[in-house]
Amino acid sequence: MGFTTLNGDQLITHSHGKILQERKEFVLDYENDEYIKSIEGFYDKFGYISSLTFKTSRDRDSEVFGKPKGKKFVLMAKGFDKLVGFRGRSYDNCVTALGANFAVVVAPPVKKLEAKGGNPGCEEWDDGIHEGVYKIMVSSEHSAVKSAKFEYVNGYADGQYQTVNGNDHVKIIPGDDIKEFKLSLGDEYITSVEGHYGQIHNDGIARELTELIGFKYITMLKFKTNKGITYQALGNEEEDSEYVGESFVLGMEGHKIVGFHGMSSYDTLNRIGAYVKPIDSP
Repeated sequence: MGFTTLNGDQLITHSHGKILQERKEFVLDYENDEYIKSIEGFYDKFGYISSLTFKTSRDRDSEVFGKPKGKKFVLMAKGFDKLVGFRGRSYDNCVTALGANFAVVVAPPVKKLEAKGGNPGCEEWDDGIHEGVYKIMVSSEHSAVKSAKFEYVNGYADGQYQTVNGNDHVKIIPGDDIKEFKLSLGDEYITSVEGHYGQIHNDGIARELTELIGFKYITMLKFKTNKGITYQALGNEEEDSEYVGESFVLGMEGHKIVGFHGMSSYDTLNRIGAYVKPIDSP
């Protein structure tokens, strides 16, 4: 089995296993931005992949490669629309496992708002684009945000809302100060996020060290919704004056937040950004 991928203007061919029978191809119109959205396949009782079918952004399906037998699987990441690469395993002349890497496709009317916060993180994270936000979980320590985790609304089927968890950016551990908020499903959405970042005024050596190195942390975070509700995850108006730094707002007039992205270090949420789309847009 082989794949040809596009890296800038360069086409790169990858081959896995051995081609023992007649070669078949499925060609995408990449010059007009056609891409793979999902893959359906089957694997047999021995663990070998017996068939694959590719679905594209133009609602076009490939032919079925192989013969479907065994157990069905689907490679599709909700919120991450575009398949940008493959991973897996092969043994002798057969592919025994197939995985996929997905990326976010930011297409109008969705807009990506730049991540705001303190120091750059060593890991960039992205929850992708969804229909809305359902649950917010924020952990903090020493007046700084450690982690923010979100659960998103991804449709309505069989009489109930379908939700999906975002990434676990920084692991929440016992002892953290944790706040959790749930929005009203179906009619409540986030219109803006307000935050503040700066140096923490610790005592003694800890304070001297943070000032010397210049570390900046997210020290206030709150989420506002269309129902006039503010979910205060950390900080308050009186405390904001105790920090040296900057405030920020994520949001656009007439838009709702449909996903988050940002940067994290191993134990701190460093920056947070958002995806927004018009409130009346389907």
